[in-house]
Amino acid sequence: FSAVSFASNLTCVVNQSQCQTGFTTVLRMSNGTDSHAELPSVFNYNVSVCCTDTEGSVTVGTAAGGSAFLRLSNTTDAHVEQTTFSNYGNLAYISASSGGVSCTYENTAGACTENRACLGTISNDTDAQAGNCTAGAAYTSTICCKLVAASSETAASSSGGGGGGGDSGCQANWQCSEWGSCSADGLQYRSCIDLNGCSERPNV
Repeated sequence: FSAVSFASNLTCVVNQSQCQTGFTTVLRMSNGTDSHAELPSVFNYNVSVCCTDTEGSVTVGTAAGGSAFLRLSNTTDAHVEQTTFSNYGNLAYISASSGGVSCTYENTAGACTENRACLGTISNDTDAQAGNCTAGAAYTSTICCKLVAASSETAASSSGGGGGGGDSGCQANWQCSEWGSCSADGLQYRSCIDLNGCSERPNV
């Protein structure tokens, strides 16, 4: 097993206008607080949630294969809900060109823990308004995301599937590609991403 590591630091800001060069718009809002939301592909609202990797290791995107961080009731003029609900069918995603993105909800009023970046806050778990991360103006429920590195597994061709992590406080959540074809030396390869960003290795 070998880990592909890179320095990365997800930083997100809520701008009152379009995102600056080098940042990716992952969501738009009608206002900084008490706001309706829209997907980044729609351009009715000026307030933008802008994200980047300040280390320059990966490019932040909005690909559907990334991490869904919010559900919207419509593509624009939308109420929002956490992704654990299924009332709304429009998903907002954040993705990375290498590795993945791990997102969670914290009741921290805009201040994320574990080196996660705040993408915004919401007024309730569902049927909610969106808001920024500014102290004193943010809602309690906070969308917190971080970049996680990809890992690469190597196994003899007779090996079985990969799987979970160890017994530390952080529980790995491995998402792996299919095993590749056998190489000339009898090895197979596949890539794995720990969506929880733990330092554990998958079992081969």
